Amino acid sequence: MDNIEKMNQENEIDLLDLLRVFWRWRLMIAGVCMVCTLLTLAITSYLPKVYRITTVIEPGGKLVFDQNGQIVDQKIIVSPVEISDVLIGGIFNKEIAEKLVLKISDIPKIKTKIIGSTNILEISIESRDTQKGLAIVNEVISKISSYVQIKFESDKMLIESKLKACENEYQDKIINMELEKERKTQLQNKMQRLEDMYKRAVISESTDSMLKFLYSKEILDKQIYLNSLIDNIKRLDLEIKVSEIKLTELKQEASAIHGIIIRSSPTIDGKPVKPKILYITTAVFFSSLILSIIIALILERFRPQRLKQKGFTSK
Repeated sequence: MDNIEKMNQENEIDLLDLLRVFWRWRLMIAGVCMVCTLLTLAITSYLPKVYRITTVIEPGGKLVFDQNGQIVDQKIIVSPVEISDVLIGGIFNKEIAEKLVLKISDIPKIKTKIIGSTNILEISIESRDTQKGLAIVNEVISKISSYVQIKFESDKMLIESKLKACENEYQDKIINMELEKERKTQLQNKMQRLEDMYKRAVISESTDSMLKFLYSKEILDKQIYLNSLIDNIKRLDLEIKVSEIKLTELKQEASAIHGIIIRSSPTIDGKPVKPKILYITTAVFFSSLILSIIIALILERFRPQRLKQKGFTSK
């Protein structure tokens, strides 16, 4: 029990001695911290500022519609992960450098971030020259757009070929419908004339019965043909309606395929990301504080020797 009390007293004495040392060298500690902090602020204020340039895009996809034409889903053709890998891999760097007349080493590192669980991709770079940075980001968007376009070009060409074939088929049916209607009109006019001739033959007593029979047979044949024309017109009308629905669906499917959507145009952050003045200044302040404390402890260690020398000299 006595040993524990003795140790506690020694710890208290050591702590008091340490505080006395800090107080004795307080001006030196404060001076070192202040000088280092002010020098750091002065140096960092003259360092070139680096700004962050950001854009947000959504990769190309294919919209899925329900029976009412409402969008119910979206099929992703090129995933944001794939685009992110392509950008980080620097596949477009050489083309961008050639387009903007830059060295490949002048192209900054491209950073990407998928926002949450969506298909939206944030793309950013850090650059000292904001105008050059904006040009690079815009060129990155252009390259991504071309990359996505190539990916779904085959799907788009297939839909366009179906659409063209359907339009041709639709036009042929329209032409056939017009021809059938014209035949129907001509046939009805002929039948009207035959019926008039048949009526006159029936009224006239001098008309041969054979002629009457021929008139009636001709009218019957024409009626059968007219019925077939009417059936053809109904069938063509139904086929035209089906073709119109098919055309609408194909046009909708063609319009459903879209390239990248720019959710946010390239923008420059208002504050520079580098140098991180607050972070650097804080780190230098605490580092200089620790260093000045160490110097104070070293100086305090040699202080008794200096005091003894002074006392010996005075004697």
